[in-house]
Amino acid sequence: MAAGDTGATRSGGVAQSDSINKREKANEDMYVRQQEREKLMQMKEKLLEQQKHLKDLDKQIADLGKDDK
Repeated sequence: MAAGDTGATRSGGVAQSDSINKREKANEDMYVRQQEREKLMQMKEKLLEQQKHLKDLDKQIADLGKDDK
């Protein structure tokens, strides 16, 4: 203990600590959800690009088949 400490806890010490811990956890959870949401949006965008690319390749293959006939 430091000089002047009585050893007594402040009123609401444990309850206040719990509320701070809950708030910190909520903030961390919100940050993680935000990061996951951004990653999901990037993955969806990449998926759309890949689907477009596959559609273009299918069209090219179809066009090549028409040239052979």
